[in-house]
Amino acid sequence: MDTTKYVELKTSGATPVDVFDTLMSDGATAVSSIRVIRGVFGLSLSEAVLAIGQDRIENANSARNDTTPNSMESPRLKRPADVVWLEVLSEADDPKRSECPFGFVWDVAVDEFRRFADDLCTKLSLNLTTDFDCSPDQAKVEMCPQIQDASYHGAVRLPAVCLINNEEWGYARICASNFGRLAGIVNEDGLKDEVRQTVRATLREHEYVWIPARVLEQPYTGACPGVNGIPDWQNRFFEEL
Repeated sequence: MDTTKYVELKTSGATPVDVFDTLMSDGATAVSSIRVIRGVFGLSLSEAVLAIGQDRIENANSARNDTTPNSMESPRLKRPADVVWLEVLSEADDPKRSECPFGFVWDVAVDEFRRFADDLCTKLSLNLTTDFDCSPDQAKVEMCPQIQDASYHGAVRLPAVCLINNEEWGYARICASNFGRLAGIVNEDGLKDEVRQTVRATLREHEYVWIPARVLEQPYTGACPGVNGIPDWQNRFFEEL
């Protein structure tokens, strides 16, 4: 693809969002658009995703198939944007290290996650606790050293009041991986719409890259052997080893 037009847009002051929208109008796919933006702005994949906005990427090309050749494509993918999320997962993967990448600083990661959890619960008007026996209307946070031998370092459990059906002991769980500032949400579909939007927005504000559950359920295609094998991307980045 000739990127001259998009380089000129950047030179004239256009943002990654502006260039992405122009690429979409020009008929490009989400995947190819992000690749252009990475080259034009000198961004990593995760930086490009955060700069564009995940909701914008999620809705891109929704009316047609993304036919960009990619060895990770699967007939089980439900949206064109899913190819983007699989590329994010692949870029964050480490073929040799199961628990965390080289240079990962646990204390910094845990402090950042705690700030995210505090901010999210403030926005949702929830009390945050670390107690094992928390009440159904409290959010519970787990972090290292509570979490051991896992590929994630923090999790916050949202209580039943955040769910559509308000089931007494139901919950949703947000996890932060040790790899690539990835975040995953267990039972995201069960969240009330306003809660889901607040979770996504707060993740972005704290520079986490949220990966849809439908993508994390895809078979793991990386080279890391794990301890007893790795069935899917959820297991690779958000579970105990």
